[in-house]
Amino acid sequence: MCTKPKYQSLTPLVFLLLLLAALPAAAKDATDCPEVFTPYDAEFTALYNGIRMKGTRRLQRGDGGGYLLAHGAKIFGASILEESRFSVADRRILGDRYDMERAFFGVKREFHVRYDWDKGQARLSGRYKGDLPLDEHPLDLLTYQLALRCDLAKGNRGVMNYPVIAKNLIRGYSFKVRGEERLDTEMGQLETLVVERLRDNKERTTLLWIAPELNYMLVRLKQYEKDDDTTYQLDISKITFN
Repeated sequence: MCTKPKYQSLTPLVFLLLLLAALPAAAKDATDCPEVFTPYDAEFTALYNGIRMKGTRRLQRGDGGGYLLAHGAKIFGASILEESRFSVADRRILGDRYDMERAFFGVKREFHVRYDWDKGQARLSGRYKGDLPLDEHPLDLLTYQLALRCDLAKGNRGVMNYPVIAKNLIRGYSFKVRGEERLDTEMGQLETLVVERLRDNKERTTLLWIAPELNYMLVRLKQYEKDDDTTYQLDISKITFN
C-alpha cells in the first residue's frame, strides 16, 4: 500500500453534499485504462461561504470480479451516501445497482436504480420511479465519472459525451479539456488537466482539475453560480491506492 502526493432549488448545505458526490466513472473501451480501476480510498474537503465539510470516496474490487464505488459526506444534520456496484465486460462498464440516500434535518430522500441487462431496462425506485431502456448503456451518477477519467487516460481531449440516468431521465453529460495547470494542493503541487462541463445553462459554470499522475483522479472542482455570484469549491486532501 502506498500514498501518492442540479440543483438550484436545493439548500446550500444539501447542494454542497451533492457537489462532494459529483467527483469524476464508462468508457466503451474501459479495459484500455486499467489505472482508472485501481482501488483507492480518498478524502476531500469542500467550502461554501466559509462552511467547511469533509467527504470520503473509495473504489473496491469485489470477490466476484465486480466493483463498488462509494461516496459519503456529513455535516450539521445533513448527510449523503451514494453507492454504485458495477462490472466491466465487453470493454464497457455495466451497472448492477445504484443507491442514494440523502437526509437534511430529518427529511430523508432515496433514489435507487436496478439494472436488468437481460430485459434491457433499468428499474427506478424511491423519489423517482419507472423503467428506462438500456440500449444506450447509460451510466449512473457515480460511474459516468469513471468514464471521464478513462477517456482522459486514453488521451481523449475533445468533447466527451456520456448518457447518464439522472432523476427519471437519461441525460447527456458532456465535457471538454480546456487546458493544463500546475495546482497547489494539500499533497503538494500537481500537474492537472482543466476540464469543463458543457452546459446549455450559462448561469452555471463547472470546472474540474484532473491529475494524470494520480491515475487521473479529480483533485479540485469549482462551480460558479452566476445568478447569486456564489462559488463552491472541492479539493482532495488525501488518497491511498490499494
